[in-house]
Amino acid sequence: MHELGIYMAPENASFSIENFSFGNDSAYAIVSGGEPYAILMKDFPFVTPKALTDNKTIEQALFAYQLSLGFDPNSTSNFFLVHNGLNAVEDDKDPGEAECRRLAGTDHFKCNSLESCKLACFSTPFCPNFAYGGGPGEFISVIWAYENDSLALDAAYDAEEAAYAQFRLNSSKESTDGYLAALSGLNKAATHVASTPLHYYSFCFMPDYALPEITSLQLQAQIYYYNASHFLNLSSLAGKVQNRTLEGLARKKKSELSKLPAIASKTNNSTRQNSSIIALNNSTRSNSSNTALNKSENTAAGGKRFEPASLVPIALALLALMVGAVAAYFVLRKKQR
Repeated sequence: MHELGIYMAPENASFSIENFSFGNDSAYAIVSGGEPYAILMKDFPFVTPKALTDNKTIEQALFAYQLSLGFDPNSTSNFFLVHNGLNAVEDDKDPGEAECRRLAGTDHFKCNSLESCKLACFSTPFCPNFAYGGGPGEFISVIWAYENDSLALDAAYDAEEAAYAQFRLNSSKESTDGYLAALSGLNKAATHVASTPLHYYSFCFMPDYALPEITSLQLQAQIYYYNASHFLNLSSLAGKVQNRTLEGLARKKKSELSKLPAIASKTNNSTRQNSSIIALNNSTRSNSSNTALNKSENTAAGGKRFEPASLVPIALALLALMVGAVAAYFVLRKKQR
């Protein structure tokens, strides 16, 4: 399993082998850098692992793999909790904003330019006291900016409403991304209006823009998306895994072919060594056969094999006769005298 994983993962990269259930069998994901590179299954009745190469089967296996990690393909269906939570806090700002507008005169006069905002401010007995301080038009510009920022927040809530409606109609990746973008825009708008300089003048109390709640709900939506995102692009991921698997199998085959000359060389050396041993054995048997043949020929020639050592008793017997003859000669000569 590990040996096959070496070829499936990126070259010289670390990887892990993660087991999961696929159908009624066990499957194994080769994972590197947090991303699956191949799916292996046991090739029953053999134990040798087999890499999946069929695109559709790989996609089904990836679905099972993501489920095994605890991810939920239907997690974004919980976006309704986020949407309902935002609806619950949207109106919290209204009382505070209404009071700030009353004091600035923008509740009954439009404020869409420096002059119109000045007119609105001087229509009240309270606002001119702030307008006379600072540089010319300084405070009027602050009122104008606050009006624009509060309207931008209203528009951001409307954008969230529209994006959620689109998501409910078609919960595709595009509509999901659109809803997350609307949440991000809403958070930015609320943050911006909450930091308006108008409140630094102590002109009015800051409205409740529910920034903690908006941030928490946005984070929750991102968690829902993260859990479901692993299933949004399974078809594309299956194609990548298929290509990586085929490349890995090609590397494996190339590596095995490169080892064949070395194996052949070892085999030839072993063959030559065996041939030398066989030749030596044949030579030994040949010498033994020649020796046996010589012995057989000697035996056939004299009835007995000729051995030099067999002459010793004969020589001793002849020597004894000669000694006896010499002794008899001297005894005879002595009697004749």
